[in-house]
Amino acid sequence: MKITIYPTVEDILYAFGAAQKTNKFIKSQIMKTGCWGFIEDDVIHVFYNRKASKEDLLELITHELTHTCFEYIRDENEEDFCTIIARLAKQASQMVEKITA
Repeated sequence: MKITIYPTVEDILYAFGAAQKTNKFIKSQIMKTGCWGFIEDDVIHVFYNRKASKEDLLELITHELTHTCFEYIRDENEEDFCTIIARLAKQASQMVEKITA
C-alpha cells in the first residue's frame, strides 16, 4: 500500500475529480478535522493541515484501508473481523508515523 500526500486542498480535489457539490462536503470535512483522503487502487491519497491530529490521521487512514478488505470482512465472523481491523489500525499507525515524522 502506498500513500500520496497533497500539499493543498485544491490538489487533492483535482486528483479526486469531484463535482462542485462534493467539493463543498470535502472542504467541510477538512474544516472539521484538518484532513481528508480517498483510496484508489493501492494508493491512499491524503491532504492534511496543522489542525489534523495524529488521531485524526489514524482514523482517516484506517478508514481508507478498511475499504481494501470490505468484501472479505463482511463474510467473516466477529473474531476475524476484530483481527482484521486491528491489523489495519497497526498499518495505519505506521503510515501516520511515517508522514508526520
